[in-house]
Amino acid sequence: MRVLSRPDWAGDFTTKRTRHTAEQIIRKLKTAEQLLAQDKTVVEVCRVIEVTQPRYHRWRQQYGGMQAERPDG
Repeated sequence: MRVLSRPDWAGDFTTKRTRHTAEQIIRKLKTAEQLLAQDKTVVEVCRVIEVTQPRYHRWRQQYGGMQAERPDG
């Protein structure tokens, strides 16, 4: 059995990949909208919500019109 490990050259430059739920994405997009309304740039917004610009634009295309569900109560 062959065990795969991180290559020596990778060092600390590899990042752990996270998956976002639809709820998390919609919340981040809502935060982004608020920041953009405060005259922040897309670069600044992406830094705050911790996503890359291409991912932000892809999320806006896919989830832009959706609303986050609110918990009952």
